[in-house]
Amino acid sequence: MSERVYVKSHEFDRVLSYYWAEQEISNGIFSVLERQKRAKMAADQLAKELERLRKAHIYAGEKTHILENQKAALAGAGGMGQILK
Repeated sequence: MSERVYVKSHEFDRVLSYYWAEQEISNGIFSVLERQKRAKMAADQLAKELERLRKAHIYAGEKTHILENQKAALAGAGGMGQILK
């Protein structure tokens, strides 16, 4: 009889070990999924910021080009020194 109890106890320990291993794996999976979600949110935010900076760079380039054209037009119209006098 004691042999049978030992076998049952051994089986219970084995099942319990599997249960705890499964819990740890599940927790690990959920932890990884949560980290992936946070990383995706950070990547999306970074993409938005990079797009904003790209647009700002394009705007600054266009504005510089316009100002250079205006400067050249003023220089061609008699020189800026003459206009300022």
